[in-house]
Amino acid sequence: MKRHSYILILLFYFISSITFAQKNAQMDSLMNLLSKDIPDTTRVNVLNDLAKKFLDLPDSSYSFASIALELGKKIDYKKGLARTYSRMGEIYNAKGNYDLALKNLQESYKIYDELGNKKLMNVVMNSIGNTYLGNNDTEKALDAFRKCYRIGLETDDTYALALASFGIGNIFGTKGQVDSAMKYLNYALPAFGKQKNVYGEGMTYALIGQLLNSEKKYSESLQSLNKALDLFKGIDQMYGLGVVFQSLGKTYYDSGDTKNALKNYLEAFDIHLKRNAYDNLKETCRDISIVYKDIEDYKSSLVYHELYMIYKDSVFNEQSRKQLLEIETQYQTENKEKEIQLKNLELAKSNADIKSRTIYLYIFIGVSCVFLIMAYFVYREYKQKKIANIRILKQKDIIEAKNKNITDSIRYAQYIQGSILPDDDMTYSLLRESFVLYRPKDIVSGDFYWIVSSDAYVYAAVVDCTGHGVPGAFMSMVGYNALNNAIKHLKNPGTAEVLSFLQQEVHELFRHNYNSSTVRDGMDISLVRIDRKNMMLQFSGANNPVCYIRNKQFVECKGDKIAISAHNENKNVVFTQHEIELQKSDAIYLFSDGYIDQFGGPKGKKFKYKQFQELLLSASHLPMNEQKKLFAKTLKHWQGNLDQIDDILVIGFRV
Repeated sequence: MKRHSYILILLFYFISSITFAQKNAQMDSLMNLLSKDIPDTTRVNVLNDLAKKFLDLPDSSYSFASIALELGKKIDYKKGLARTYSRMGEIYNAKGNYDLALKNLQESYKIYDELGNKKLMNVVMNSIGNTYLGNNDTEKALDAFRKCYRIGLETDDTYALALASFGIGNIFGTKGQVDSAMKYLNYALPAFGKQKNVYGEGMTYALIGQLLNSEKKYSESLQSLNKALDLFKGIDQMYGLGVVFQSLGKTYYDSGDTKNALKNYLEAFDIHLKRNAYDNLKETCRDISIVYKDIEDYKSSLVYHELYMIYKDSVFNEQSRKQLLEIETQYQTENKEKEIQLKNLELAKSNADIKSRTIYLYIFIGVSCVFLIMAYFVYREYKQKKIANIRILKQKDIIEAKNKNITDSIRYAQYIQGSILPDDDMTYSLLRESFVLYRPKDIVSGDFYWIVSSDAYVYAAVVDCTGHGVPGAFMSMVGYNALNNAIKHLKNPGTAEVLSFLQQEVHELFRHNYNSSTVRDGMDISLVRIDRKNMMLQFSGANNPVCYIRNKQFVECKGDKIAISAHNENKNVVFTQHEIELQKSDAIYLFSDGYIDQFGGPKGKKFKYKQFQELLLSASHLPMNEQKKLFAKTLKHWQGNLDQIDDILVIGFRV
């Protein structure tokens, strides 16, 4: 279990290195600790810490918390389990699933009660109050916050009193009792400041700003909200930033400033989208749609209204699943009761028929005996078939469950792999006029593309890893990480130097399989370094070329006839480095062999390299977005009804 868990965590670490670059030192420390032989209790604590670090990404946070929960139960680690259940509650709150949030928070509170830890009981009870508030149950929320307040007084806990005061003030605010709300919030604000709790201080300023807006004190509202914004920016707290941008949007809108209202609503939308916070997205899309309608941009208004309906349905599905299950259970119970009544009526009728025909049964008793014997054999055969069918159905269910688990795991791997690929904005910013045609054969791919900038250079690569599907996808993660390390550890390296570094990394990683004849871990690659200032293109390749079209002429620069592989006898392979002087009209192409090897056409043959060259020549004069359409259309027409045989990847660009 530990090994599988660590592999999953390692995959998430690749994502964290992209999404949370500013927290690398903390992440590295925690990940390094997990890789060591540490006590299980320490492992649970580290997993809980990672779940907290990733709380702004609820799906990622849930994965760490799930592993912590499984291990905590196994070793019966009460303190760790209490933390995990509390973290689960926060995750479900972020996703808008308040029923599951309450269930986990109440479990955490129960364990802390058993441990006699009143301070943490108070923290969890505050979260329970917030969950009730999110579910619009203000009375239960108020009871929870008052319980927090009492515990804070008993223990003379300033932080607990601050939390409770914030919660009670929040409820009074939702009820429109602004003066009462301000009384509690004005106590909470300096208490949080004294505790140096930036998050609590920021949320208090945000709530005060919302209440001031409700009183139409727009200038004071904006002042308070901007204080909250500065605090949350200082700690990079995505949830708080989303709340503040949303509140700023409303204050600007209510004061008649639609331009700034729209700007802040769109900021809130981006943050909620990164967090998969459907409940928040629902409200934000509704507000954005209203602003666009006010400024007579009806097309944009309609787009965000449709998004509002989609997210509204998503929230409904989360919140109503339990209710729907109860209705379904009730319906099935009623059907069973009707079936029983019907069978009782049939039985009564059957008994009446038996009594009226008793005399006939005596006459035909001999015949009946024969039928009974026959019925016995028929019943026995029926019973045997029924048992066999039950076994088949059970086996079918087991197979389907295993297939679903495997498919779900692969789809999650797709999400992880997708996160390492440059998005459209990044590709455009680095390659400008360009296109990427990317068609994985399976859910996950063995091909990937890599684009980064370093000082005056832009590096771009197309990498074709061993196989496709899951094995290829894991090799792609290895290649991606090694390429990033090359740029990180080498100063503006040449393309040959990068490939040599990549070869050393792969050789070191798979050295245990070096003498195996059954394992072929490796990759083919085309790598270029673009120097726009001097109009130079540097290229090195492992089995793959780079091609460019100049003055309607096809030019190919071939790579070395050797793959990046652990099976190269010499790990210090030296690759050829080509220097190409560019011209403004040059169209440059990198590609894997998937397009060329695709079967199709009238005779079901491969597309082949010559036909691919002709396609490049015919497309090179078009704008890059039109080239992508032509490549996709040609592939679809060629492939027809045949299956895709390999991952397909083509990149084109002009400097």
